Amino acid sequence: MIAAVVVTYAAPPGMLRACIEALRAAGGLDRVIVVDNGGRAEVAVDDTAVIGVELLHTDNRGYGAAANAGFARARELGADHIALLNDD
Repeated sequence: MIAAVVVTYAAPPGMLRACIEALRAAGGLDRVIVVDNGGRAEVAVDDTAVIGVELLHTDNRGYGAAANAGFARARELGADHIALLNDD
């Protein structure tokens, strides 16, 4: 399984959705995991209301901690390969 972990923090409305749509259009991913790093959760929830996208909420402990939370979830789901990116 191939997963993408997208770390977001207070992204402008629509930016996260555009990122998710670009990932889906590229193809090859089985799962997209969005890690809201303590930002505006209502924006993230709105933008991740898409099948195959999972949203994790974390306190803002920094980019590395958010990325590690996403990696851990991807491994729990059985990911063999994980791509990491920001939403912007």
